[in-house]
Amino acid sequence: MKAGIRCPDQQWRDDLVAQWTQLGDIDPRSDRRQAVLETILSTTDQLIVTRTAFNERTNAAIPPPIAIAELIDVLRVMTAGAFTPVTHARQLFDEGHFDPQRPEITTFDRRALRSAEARRHRRQTDSWLAAPLPPVPVVSLSLHDLRSFLSAPTRTFFTKRLDVRLSSPDESRSEQLVTQLDPLEKWTLTDELLTSHPDRDDWAYFHQRVGDLPAGVTATASIEAMTEAVDALTEAVADVFRPGTPVAAIEVDLHHDDTRMVGVVDHLVLDHDHPGILFVTNSRLKATHILHRWLELVIATLHDAEPQWRAVVVAKNPSNSKREPIVVRELRMKGSTSIERHRAASEALTVLLDLYRRALCEPLPLFAQTSRAIYTGGSAKEKWLPYAGQGDVHDVYNAEVWGAESLDELVEHPTQSHDPVGPFDANPTVRSRALGHRPGVNRGRDRCLALHV
Repeated sequence: MKAGIRCPDQQWRDDLVAQWTQLGDIDPRSDRRQAVLETILSTTDQLIVTRTAFNERTNAAIPPPIAIAELIDVLRVMTAGAFTPVTHARQLFDEGHFDPQRPEITTFDRRALRSAEARRHRRQTDSWLAAPLPPVPVVSLSLHDLRSFLSAPTRTFFTKRLDVRLSSPDESRSEQLVTQLDPLEKWTLTDELLTSHPDRDDWAYFHQRVGDLPAGVTATASIEAMTEAVDALTEAVADVFRPGTPVAAIEVDLHHDDTRMVGVVDHLVLDHDHPGILFVTNSRLKATHILHRWLELVIATLHDAEPQWRAVVVAKNPSNSKREPIVVRELRMKGSTSIERHRAASEALTVLLDLYRRALCEPLPLFAQTSRAIYTGGSAKEKWLPYAGQGDVHDVYNAEVWGAESLDELVEHPTQSHDPVGPFDANPTVRSRALGHRPGVNRGRDRCLALHV
């Protein structure tokens, strides 16, 4: 077989005809252009050509296909520049649908007309939301909903109340030959090696064959680094729980404050002396890791307060310390008796559900990383808008509501009349602290971080 020019398009990589072109081969592009030409020549009265002009998700402009672009150029030449394509509005409430000067896109939808009128006369306010929305009953919740709320309270308002989901930049897989892993790829593979416990030789062989790892000896350094990271985390776990201790899960189905909560608390290590919840991650320690384990500790205590449960997080040191590369954080429910522990867990869950209900009415100035730094006296600006990496402001939901504000402006939001003020609040006029000191928790913090035990 003669060598030819290899087609670079992904869709033709398995097409032998496209890889080695020969005289007389079918050309799909020419066929499509011919079909457009035949359609135009066969038209006797009116021809309507439609195309997608904007991305339905990002609203970015999409250039016309070559055949359509050439058709537009020809029509402009034939009409001495008078021809102009009609751009239709994507939303029914766009005022262009009711413009008498543009009869070609007129609609007779009365609901769309009312929406357009309401949009024109909407009030301009200084705040993102003029007033909180009316409260809604929270009849049932899953632990996943509560974990998601602890990670990003603003997202809860968008997704659960407004039923709106904002898009993030897509991560596309590279088609190039892998020669070196980027940090995200390395983390993904290390996490798989940590959580799945595969045979390491088979694991490396598989990922080399599918292209996730570099080929041959090039992958040796990457594999060694990942296995060393996994071994370090495993050794840290052995210092906290005895190896071979059985692991179980709790199926949660409880009622609290007229709300039913369902879900599963897994990775429950049944150590006879010190039972607890274990979470091991290849990531650097984050506030969300602590918050999620706190929630699981509260639920486990409400399920059975007799054992003195503990929640243990084993993660990489966020300060990149070579002397202490792995950190272990342990949480315990306050109280020396089962009755005291159950009461403390019940009060803490009451605070959490109250915050969740408030988050359904308005975006709350609560942030997993920044709020903790504000309370502890850490570098809050670094958590809000770091010099490098992702901060709370980079979350698409936080950016939508708070992105235009600096941290200094954000933390000085005055309290509202509907904000409860705890008895230990040092500055009740500052809204970011108004919910931070509530009864029933071990340590008061800014609104979201008040949930730490």
